[in-house]
Amino acid sequence: MEFNVSLVNRISAKAALPSSMQVVGITGPSGAGKSSLLRALAGFEQEASVSVNWFAEDAKPIASATVNAHSVTKAINVNSAPIRVRVGLVFQQPMLFPHVNVKGNLALAERHAGSKALKVEHAIAGCECEHLLHKSIDSLSGGEAQRVALARALVNGPDVLMLDESLSALDAALRSKILRFLVKTCGRLNIKLIMVSHDVQDLALFCDGLISVVDGEVEATGSVAYVMAKIASQGSVENPCAILEGEIIKNSDDFPHPFTRLNVSGNILYAKATVQCDSKLNTNNKDEQGLSTDQHQQRGKIAVFASEVSIDTNTKVNVPSSSILNALPCEVVEIYHPEIPQSENQQLQTAIVMLTHGNQVLYARVSTLSIERLKLEPGLSVVARFKLQ
Repeated sequence: MEFNVSLVNRISAKAALPSSMQVVGITGPSGAGKSSLLRALAGFEQEASVSVNWFAEDAKPIASATVNAHSVTKAINVNSAPIRVRVGLVFQQPMLFPHVNVKGNLALAERHAGSKALKVEHAIAGCECEHLLHKSIDSLSGGEAQRVALARALVNGPDVLMLDESLSALDAALRSKILRFLVKTCGRLNIKLIMVSHDVQDLALFCDGLISVVDGEVEATGSVAYVMAKIASQGSVENPCAILEGEIIKNSDDFPHPFTRLNVSGNILYAKATVQCDSKLNTNNKDEQGLSTDQHQQRGKIAVFASEVSIDTNTKVNVPSSSILNALPCEVVEIYHPEIPQSENQQLQTAIVMLTHGNQVLYARVSTLSIERLKLEPGLSVVARFKLQ
């Protein structure tokens, strides 16, 4: 995926990501231009100059764009012969047709469906919409309308599906369930999925790559771990998020607890649930590093925020001495002092401690007093402890 977007006084952004990255997240502070960038890429910004390479072809300038309620179809000039890429954009405020019910909205999308369309029954099941089919649009809650809009986009069969805070009205558990379904479906149908979200955890868990946007420009692109590390190192976020990957340990009779266990280099971590990933390890480098593992062994990942991590200089990981279940041996790499102004009445100033476990990165947000008392410095071996995720 490669693009170059220019919109006077709003967007001047270019980025390139490997075509293997099926799911791409866009992150950045409020007002950074994330939604404007998405709208320009989708063809909704008529004043924008856009060159885009969604899959493997050479990037071409957008010649025209036609918009309907289901999707955007871009006509791209290639030797004077237009090639059409179906681009579906689902907004935070769903654009559903009010004169027909939910079933009618899906029927209209199905009538104009593309080659990558999902069957209606599969779309409504995956988006938890079965019980809504005969409801009128004005009777839907915000979360219900968002789910219907997403199902409608899938039934329409886009080549590229863009989500602009499209699941923001859902609770965390339902949002996670639908995102799992969405990522799996887009992978199976070879639909490029691009998500804008303020929920960094969702982006970290479900995306293959990230684009960080600040003041209308692309600040960083690459793997999730690379972009997260870049953001953390700049001290521009108060609570950075990290991803830990490992092999999922299958449930057995000798472990009767409703948790998922993750084997991270011989260290067992416990989670309420994990997101399945492939056999490649997301490192903080742009180049993915392969990890030799049993091809039949499932791998999973969990997201851990810096605020959830405490640092212990007692490095005896396997000696239970705390109710905190997860313990991971790490090395202090760097200490960042956030640029975000902290309130005057805040008694303790905090800093972000970057930790590594092999090729994986973790962050801890701790007080400067703790840094002094524990004498934390780069190269020190410590144990990162955090609660059940």
